Amino acid sequence: MIGDPSGRNDQRPPLSESDVKKNAKTYFDQIEKYLSLSKVKKHFNSKWLNKLSFEDILRDLQKMNLSEVLQREDFRSRLKEGHSLMVSELLYSYAQGIDSVELNPDIEIGGRDQLLNFAQGRTIMQIRGQEPEVAFTTPVLEGIAGDGRKMSKSYGNYIAVNSSVEDKFGKLMSIPDNLLEMYFKAFADIKESELNHLQNLIAQDPFEVKKQLAQFFVSVEEKSLEAGLREREKFENRFSKGVYDNQIEVLTAKNGSTFFDVIAGFGVIQSKSELHRLFSQESIKMVKPEEKIIKEEDLVSNCIIKIGKTKFFKIEIFEK
Repeated sequence: MIGDPSGRNDQRPPLSESDVKKNAKTYFDQIEKYLSLSKVKKHFNSKWLNKLSFEDILRDLQKMNLSEVLQREDFRSRLKEGHSLMVSELLYSYAQGIDSVELNPDIEIGGRDQLLNFAQGRTIMQIRGQEPEVAFTTPVLEGIAGDGRKMSKSYGNYIAVNSSVEDKFGKLMSIPDNLLEMYFKAFADIKESELNHLQNLIAQDPFEVKKQLAQFFVSVEEKSLEAGLREREKFENRFSKGVYDNQIEVLTAKNGSTFFDVIAGFGVIQSKSELHRLFSQESIKMVKPEEKIIKEEDLVSNCIIKIGKTKFFKIEIFEK
């Protein structure tokens, strides 16, 4: 009902108790895919937070330093940029700390964005005379948009646990190339010794790497290697069908021509500087007979190329 302020540049909309319980049910439904809920104890912290008296709260807050709370980067950024910061948000980490007091855990696990909340929890446990918990954090996954924000339903940049395998595969195929290494580390347990090989593959053929990632992800989610392979084949079939269903313009070329010469010669791209830019940004790719990034100085073969997201051209070699 307070809303976690971590990483936010504005206040979360407040929720009612019934909203919270409704959301909680969906979380239980989703996490059941990964944890046996029959072996998990579930707690609603309203059980103890609703019983806190003003005297209890005041006694704790008198031993907490506001300057430490305001050291949070998200709070400092909001104040610096003139955004509002509600007093209720300052109390979020306090409430979470009381959860730790009541549950008295040895370890609390969460994303790195929770570290400052965990630190407050340790402080409150010490205030209450308890041994402070150990904070165990994991990397925060960047959302599929690749704009630097964490993956979150609030931002719409997420892969839903309960979505179809087709949706999951497609979402992973849509991620920017710069997220590939991060996602492999998150989902595929890449070893340090394998990183150089992965980085080279990403540099050479990011489209193929995305397909491998999506195939692996679906296989793990569905607990079936066949499921991942089947989804990859479906994606490739749709992709190929999309190419041939388009009205593809044929560009003819002499043996020894470069891709730049052919595309520039037919005026497919009006400006040569724009064409240079597209090549430098790897926005021109061969899709048939193989999928790969092409360079402007590469020699032309009989193939189909893709320029940008929607333009396909068939290049045919002719002998003079």
